[in-house]
Amino acid sequence: MFMALVGSFVHIGKIHSAQGLKGEIYVSIFSGEAAWSDEWVTLFISDSESPDTEIPIESKKLHMKQKRYGFRVKLKGVNDRNQSEALVGKNVFIPEDFLTSDNDEEIYLREVLGFVVEDSERGRVGEVIGFLDNGVQDLLVVKTDKGESFEVPFVEPILVEIDKDKEVIEMDIPYGLVPGEEL
Repeated sequence: MFMALVGSFVHIGKIHSAQGLKGEIYVSIFSGEAAWSDEWVTLFISDSESPDTEIPIESKKLHMKQKRYGFRVKLKGVNDRNQSEALVGKNVFIPEDFLTSDNDEEIYLREVLGFVVEDSERGRVGEVIGFLDNGVQDLLVVKTDKGESFEVPFVEPILVEIDKDKEVIEMDIPYGLVPGEEL
C-alpha cells in the first residue's frame, strides 16, 4: 500500500468518516466543484501536508453530506469498517496537473497564485497571495507592494481579463477595496 510518490500534489480534502460495513469512506472536499473527479482513480493520503500513501479507487460517487460536497469512495484492499475507520482524518491530495485548465476552460484558483493584479485606473495593485470563499463567490487575497492585504471578489464585471502568459489579472476594482483609499 505504501509507495514512493513523485510530482506535485494539491490538498483537496480529508477523509471525514467510515461509511457502512464494507470499507467505504466519505471524503469531504474543500471546494464546491470537482471537475477533476473523472481522472481520479487513486486516493493519495497522508497525516501531513504531502501524500505518502496511494490506494487504488474501486468506485466513487459524488455525495452531499452536511451541506458539503464530497465522495463516497470504495478503496481496493479496504474491505471492512475497521480498515476504513483507520483512515478517518487523513488528508487527501490529487496530482497538481488535475487542476490545470486548458485555454478554453474555466481557470482554477490555484493557477493564479502569484499573478500580478492590475487595475485599469490604478495600474499595478499587488500580487495574489491566497483565496477565500464567502459562500457566494471566490475572493482573491491580494498583497499590495506596501505589504497590506485585501480581498477582492473574483467575479465579472470586476474581472476583466486573465493573461496566463504574462501572469497578470486585469480588474476593475471598486473604489474603497484597496487599502489606503478613503470613501
